[in-house]
Amino acid sequence: MTEKVAIQGTLGSFYDQAARQYFGEDYSPLYNESFDEVFTVLDGGLVDYGLAAIHNTIHGPIAENEKLVDDFKHTIEVTGEVKLPIHFFLIGLPNSKLADICSIHSQYEALRQCGNFFSTLPEVKIVQESDTAGSVVLVKKWGDLTAAAVASANAARIYDMKVLASNIEDQPDNVTRFLVLQRIKRT
Repeated sequence: MTEKVAIQGTLGSFYDQAARQYFGEDYSPLYNESFDEVFTVLDGGLVDYGLAAIHNTIHGPIAENEKLVDDFKHTIEVTGEVKLPIHFFLIGLPNSKLADICSIHSQYEALRQCGNFFSTLPEVKIVQESDTAGSVVLVKKWGDLTAAAVASANAARIYDMKVLASNIEDQPDNVTRFLVLQRIKRT
């Protein structure tokens, strides 16, 4: 049976990678824009499981998700966890060149974790988006050779994009811990 799992983000996101690691390649994702939505659809019975990033070795606890776990403690329980190493890549269109990049797009935490790399590109505009892999989708949709995204190498492969710079994270030993969530079964 294929498990239906609510995740924040889209295909190729770190949430997607964590879900594949835990549930297998053929899990059935329900993509969500926000952490709140993940908890709401799980609580509403629209999915079998949900994932919530709860801790990152660089930035510590993820307060928003800690609060949601507490807010939903009467209906949702933690049933597992996934630890995922996090490595960031600068991704552009297949014909893009690093020297031509004028804007870099990604999720807030991903951008925060690549400050040293960005300091080498002082003229580049850094733009916050809602998702790492979703940023790759945006750059592809725009077709702009001067725009790039920060995401996983997996996202570059999935969307047939080009890696312009590899392992641009400030700390290469970064790991995010995700909680596997399930509705509490009432007997």
